[in-house]
Amino acid sequence: MKNSWYIFLFSCLPLWAFSQQSPSITCLDVDENGDVTVYWLPPDEPTGLKAYEIFYDNGMGFNLVDNVSTEQLSFTHIGAHADNQSQKYRVDALYQDVSMPSEILQTIFLQIGVSADLDEATLYWNPPASPFPEGSNDLYNIFMEDLQGNWNLIDSVASNPYKKQVYVCDEWVNFKVTLANENGCVSGSNIGGGHFKDIILPAKTIFDSVSINYFNGVPRIVMGWEASSSGDVVGYILYRWDGGFQNIDTVYGMQNTFYVDTLVSACDTIYQYAIAAIDSCGNKDPGTFAIPLQNIRLYDVVYDPCMLEATITFEPFIDYEADSISFELIGNSSSGLSQTKISRTLYGQTFIRTKNDIITVVDEDLRVGRIYDYYIREKVFKGDTFYTTSSCIQSIYAFGYEKPTYSYFANADVLPDNQIELTIDYDTAVTHSYLQLWRSEPGEEALNYLSTIHVDTLANTPLVVIDSTADGSLGHYLYGIKIMDSCNKKVLESNNLKTMALSVVIKDRDHNWLRWNRYEGWKAGVKKYYIYRKDGNLEPISPVDSVYWYENEYIDDISNLNNTNESLVYWVQAIEREENSFGFKESSNSNRAAVISESDIYFPNAFKPGGTEAFFKPVFRFLGGSNYLFQVYNRWGQLIFETTDPYNGWDGTYKGTLVVQGTYIYKFQYLDVYSNSFNQQGTVTVIY
Repeated sequence: MKNSWYIFLFSCLPLWAFSQQSPSITCLDVDENGDVTVYWLPPDEPTGLKAYEIFYDNGMGFNLVDNVSTEQLSFTHIGAHADNQSQKYRVDALYQDVSMPSEILQTIFLQIGVSADLDEATLYWNPPASPFPEGSNDLYNIFMEDLQGNWNLIDSVASNPYKKQVYVCDEWVNFKVTLANENGCVSGSNIGGGHFKDIILPAKTIFDSVSINYFNGVPRIVMGWEASSSGDVVGYILYRWDGGFQNIDTVYGMQNTFYVDTLVSACDTIYQYAIAAIDSCGNKDPGTFAIPLQNIRLYDVVYDPCMLEATITFEPFIDYEADSISFELIGNSSSGLSQTKISRTLYGQTFIRTKNDIITVVDEDLRVGRIYDYYIREKVFKGDTFYTTSSCIQSIYAFGYEKPTYSYFANADVLPDNQIELTIDYDTAVTHSYLQLWRSEPGEEALNYLSTIHVDTLANTPLVVIDSTADGSLGHYLYGIKIMDSCNKKVLESNNLKTMALSVVIKDRDHNWLRWNRYEGWKAGVKKYYIYRKDGNLEPISPVDSVYWYENEYIDDISNLNNTNESLVYWVQAIEREENSFGFKESSNSNRAAVISESDIYFPNAFKPGGTEAFFKPVFRFLGGSNYLFQVYNRWGQLIFETTDPYNGWDGTYKGTLVVQGTYIYKFQYLDVYSNSFNQQGTVTVIY
């Protein structure tokens, strides 16, 4: 009977007591803040399942995190700190009397190694389990975050470590690793990153030439170089020496391999240049500063009409990395019938030289009556290749030996802008001669060479020349002409002309004192001097007065001039006495001299708005100072009008309405041209 009882109890136990099963963890996904989301599958037979318990182990043993209902198949562990280390997890199925644990998975912990060159990342990570959880993909997906914050799949691999070249200029770059599961979840690692930087310099640019080309007749220095061999080059920085190499421009585009320097005068001096390539991250190659290149300077072409030869001097272009350099002097005749070629080769041993080495070449047996254009062309040989570079062109005219018979310096006239206009008559029959223009310094008498004018280049007579280097306001100038023959011998010397230099000072408030030096050099002499005065912007039609030829000062009475705050501008005009034997009767002006005058200032004591005088303001004839301030107040001290314009007066209104009849206070401040302060306060009566 006892045995039968046990058999009965055993047969009454529920079926689930013999079928408790474990859940199956499929994925562990680490958030960017280190929180972990755990995903699992329920037991195949969940009968009797009461809840799930979530455990994690951070290296100190498993601890219960939380329990969730049987309907929940995922859980986020807040504060897991899985961004600092890998964390292990398991999920237990809780039944009536027993817990059934899942397998153990750990989070994927990603670490990043950065290469010494800062351009390669090495990714290390642990697997979530070995073998992978059921349903897992065989490959890890590698993601990299771009500079816009987007995550891009860059590769899929079966194992680690994994290496990746990182092409950024100077950035922090993040990575993450994921492992997909066919059950619809993904195990994701923490975000790992590193600082990457492009520190690789572009290859040194091959700078091969500095030449001079002509653009619409204007010589320009042209730099040439080979395209960089570095694939990430975006342009070239160009330098010119000016007490140190100065950045003059940047040329963008790897294949742009020449530059025209429009900021310098190509033929005047030697310019040294260097170049450096720049890549997309702003890295520059070392540059060619140690071996800069320079233009060929054709210093001079001097023609000797007596020897019928031209002497050409130049400083050659030197490329210190060349095997050899040859140069040719090219001389083209205007007739097109002849061409001079003089060749010379400079070999490697001549490269050790000092700056300003000058080469002189003589071109002989020139023909009279022709223009010769000279330039230097060099060939620079490097291995199996060569390139050419050229200098500016200089021209000469091969004239013969003839002697002119006369020259007359007709006039020297100071223009309103203080440049000086010169009128010269000369012997046009002798074309192979030239005029040497000589001039003193301002206020001096000694003549110095100024310029040369070739007679054969002149089309009309008399010749009118503007001396733009003169400044008539600095004092008088003495001019002279020397007529030179084709062998550089002086055969004639013209008369000298002395310009007038005018000065004006204030004698008193009503008079200005003009003084000038007498005009000298006309063949017929001076008849009289006209005095001109300009008040305002209009040029005077006629002079204010005149004086005899022997006078050189004048007192101008300005007491009757109208109200003005403009300066007075004076000049003196000399008139030639009569037509001379060369057929000239000229007039010559001095420089223009300005003076700012002052006059007394007074105020009316009564004012009728809208009357004869429509405005109330200070009354003056001249006002040349500064700090002008005129104010009007009512009897309560309220400011009702103010101006800093000498020509602006009070119209008797305040805020657009006429003021009442009565007494008003004015205040006036002013600093005159003598630096005297003028302050006045008074009253004016408004009447209607």
